[in-house]
Amino acid sequence: MKPNKYDVNIPKEKFVLVNENRVLHDKELITKPVGYLRDAFNRFSKNKGAIVGATIVGILVLYAIIAPIFSPYTVSYNDAFYRFTLPKLFTNIDFIDGCAKKTLNEETLIYYYSMGEESGHNAIKRQEYVKNDKGMYTFRLDSYKSAGTIFLSSIPEEDYLKIQAYQDKTNRQVIFPITERSKRPIQAQDKTNANFWYKTEVVNSKTAAVDYTIQEDGKIVYTNIYLPYSLPEISTKKYEKFTPTAYVRAAGTEDNKFIFNLVSKNEGGQYIDSNRYISINRSNDDRDYFTFDDEIENAAKFRIDETYSTPVINLTDHEDAAKDGDYYLALPEAQGSTLSLRKLSLIDEAGFLPLKIVDKDTGTAVPNPTGNSVYCLSVVKDRSKTAKSFISGLMRVFGDSTNGFSVTGASSSACHIKFTGSGEGYTISFFNPNSPRIKMILAIAVNPDDTYILGASGVGSPASIWHFDEETGGVFIEINNHHDASKNGNYYLASLLPDDPLKIPTVNNENYKVTIATKEQIAENKHLDYYRVVNTANNQRVDEINTVDSYKLLANKLFEDLNYFLVTGDLKGDNYSSNLRIEGEDTYLYSYAYNLGNRSYEIRVNYYEYYRYYHTEVLKDGISEPFFLFGTTSYGQDIFTCLASGARLSFVIAIVVASVNMVVGAIYGAIEGYYGGKIDLVMERIVEILSAVPFMIVITLLRYHMKGTSQLLILFIAFFLTGWIGMSGLVRMQFYRFKNQEYVLASRTLGANDLRIMFKHIFPNSLGTIVTSTVLVIPGMIFSETSLSYLGIINLSTGSLTSVGTLLAAAQPYLVNYPHMILFPSIFISLLMLCFNLFGNGLRDAFNPSLRGTED
Repeated sequence: MKPNKYDVNIPKEKFVLVNENRVLHDKELITKPVGYLRDAFNRFSKNKGAIVGATIVGILVLYAIIAPIFSPYTVSYNDAFYRFTLPKLFTNIDFIDGCAKKTLNEETLIYYYSMGEESGHNAIKRQEYVKNDKGMYTFRLDSYKSAGTIFLSSIPEEDYLKIQAYQDKTNRQVIFPITERSKRPIQAQDKTNANFWYKTEVVNSKTAAVDYTIQEDGKIVYTNIYLPYSLPEISTKKYEKFTPTAYVRAAGTEDNKFIFNLVSKNEGGQYIDSNRYISINRSNDDRDYFTFDDEIENAAKFRIDETYSTPVINLTDHEDAAKDGDYYLALPEAQGSTLSLRKLSLIDEAGFLPLKIVDKDTGTAVPNPTGNSVYCLSVVKDRSKTAKSFISGLMRVFGDSTNGFSVTGASSSACHIKFTGSGEGYTISFFNPNSPRIKMILAIAVNPDDTYILGASGVGSPASIWHFDEETGGVFIEINNHHDASKNGNYYLASLLPDDPLKIPTVNNENYKVTIATKEQIAENKHLDYYRVVNTANNQRVDEINTVDSYKLLANKLFEDLNYFLVTGDLKGDNYSSNLRIEGEDTYLYSYAYNLGNRSYEIRVNYYEYYRYYHTEVLKDGISEPFFLFGTTSYGQDIFTCLASGARLSFVIAIVVASVNMVVGAIYGAIEGYYGGKIDLVMERIVEILSAVPFMIVITLLRYHMKGTSQLLILFIAFFLTGWIGMSGLVRMQFYRFKNQEYVLASRTLGANDLRIMFKHIFPNSLGTIVTSTVLVIPGMIFSETSLSYLGIINLSTGSLTSVGTLLAAAQPYLVNYPHMILFPSIFISLLMLCFNLFGNGLRDAFNPSLRGTED
């Protein structure tokens, strides 16, 4: 017989009685019951995929909420010079540094290399490049610096000076020397390109640099640059200082007002008070004019306008009350006009230049004049330093100091001259190159009052005989019929600078009187310069005169940039008051602006530095320098901010639509599932009819019939019209499942009404499925909205709004060259869809009633 495997011999001492001689009772439960939400959370926390998904979804939601708040950029922000800018996170390593690796030809290398040579902002990173065996150059192109310099036109004088003040405050160069217009590229696409500060030529219909050398160490050296003005030899003379014989002094009075009186220079060189005060009078013909009065009580009392730093006086008691008010001291730009009073609203309109009070020694504006110093009234105007002035008019002078040959800087309007005669003497005739038959001959006559008439007469009239001076390159005439023999001698054709400052209004920035003067008068700075004979083609002075050729007369201007009513102080050049200038100032003569008239300028700025100035000083929008973490779009918008704003819009639309659909669908499905029968039959047919209509047709019809309505509202209505159907079917199914359960029957037996049974007993048991479905609807809504925007069916992009789909659609044409534009929106939408599904699956398991209380 086979032995029993359980037949084991166990010693008696091994047996121990449990609870011997004690009464057994049920023990109290130590553990507490787990609530519904707690139990769901416990199950959810065990799903690692769901936790990761929830974490990433949370990060995306926080990014959508927080990023637009703290980003200095907005959706409406755009910058044409920072289109397609690359993402930037690092600067010292060649990775996500805003640079792109490029392999380009030599012409393009020079173009970008030159930007860094001039401004120090290297478009080519570290100015490093490598040449391959095919003659091409490889380098990293900085998308933040590749704009280089640009021209800014019609910049008001106030803004021009503000930029200079910013330079001095920050020690950052913004304004760079402006390239001479005649030497800018001739190609249409490059005429307005400010980066060509070196000599260029057209090669294969493209602008290319010439006169440069690439050295062995990689440095590029230029031998012909255009920024320093290459002035003609005849125009190099420049006087730094001119001191007139009279000034205006501003003496303070009560109530922060001041008066003007005239200060004259005596024989000993000291300036003494003349005790003559400027007063204002109003005539019967509505003119306000100046007179001198010996009584201080009659002096006009001015004040300083803090906004414009200009003298202003309040005039009253006019019979027409509309003509009372503040009048500014101003100087008309037109030749021959005098100091005047104008209302501020009429100054620019009428071509007047408001004056400022400046210190006579420093030339700087004085905000609070006192009686202890001597001042000047000045108006600052800028012109290029080409110093080219041509005789263009043919007016005769008959003792009228306001007339004369006018002078212009435009060579196209200059009169040409021809010489007739020989080396012993020439007659000078003027003619317009467009009308060569019209000729006028220069003539000189002596007046009885010791002055000279400089005029032009018709052909056949007595002509003056001129001589050519090889030393000065100018022309002179012998005066030998003066009644004062000591005044006979050689007189040169020259520009007039009156020794009496009160006559300065007849000599302004646009026109200078043409007169004759001795060498001594010119040397004593009583005249601007000789009028030299220059070649018509190149404006270069000639060494001898050929009577067959035509020429021009050209004179250098002493006041290249400043036009003082009473002149004093150092002349600074081109109204460039900033102390910050580029290297080479001691070697070259630069111009920093073109005066366009009406107190506006054309300037040339480094765009990277101008961007910093404009955002910190003008807009003050919190942007200190260009920095785009995700790069920019084709419109120059910050992708980081636009993506966050688009994501926020998508989240808001999806959550609102999902919530509304959940409420409507839950109510509709609850009624269907609870009552059933005919009610369910009718309501289900309605659902089938609505669900049979394609969503694309719905949104197309809505767009057609609601053209003037917001696209956002159209999208919401389209999602709502059919979006609740899925939720209603889900709730209906859950109600059919639970409405016949024992706890529902018990509740009905105890007298609970339908509403209480539906939403107190049945609906909570369906909540897990409903919540899970609602959460999963959100990414579906976002994906649908993105698809519609991407396809262009709906457009949610406005000045202050955008969407993820719009960003994807805008980036699609630039996928090859600028993949960053589509990369970040694609990553966002991919993470959102994947992680929402992981998160939704975790919620589904967590809220599943059948899994309640299970460990796994």
